[in-house]
Amino acid sequence: MMTLLAFALALIGFTALALAMERHHKQVLLCAPSVWQRWLLRGVGLFGLAVSFAACVANAGWGVGWVVWFGLLSAAALAVALILTYLPPRMPKRPCQRLPR
Repeated sequence: MMTLLAFALALIGFTALALAMERHHKQVLLCAPSVWQRWLLRGVGLFGLAVSFAACVANAGWGVGWVVWFGLLSAAALAVALILTYLPPRMPKRPCQRLPR
C-alpha cells in the first residue's frame, strides 16, 4: 500500500513539474502560467517527489528504498510523458481564463 502511495506522489510530482514548464502548460491548459504559478507548481512537484522518497524509505528501508524509489520514478515519468503525448490532442480546446487582479 505504501508503494502505491509513493507512486501516486511521484506521479503528482512529475505532473506538477511538467505543468511548471511553459510549453506543457500551454499544451494542456492553452495559456502560459504566471510566475507565481510556476513557483507553486515547482514546489508541489519537489514536495511530491521528496515525500515519495520518504515513503519508499519508510516502507523498504535505506538499503532497498532508494532502489524502489528510482523504479517508481521511472514508471511515473513514463506515465506523465505518455499522457502529455496522447491526451492534449483529444482534450476540448477552450482557453483558460485569468483571475481578475
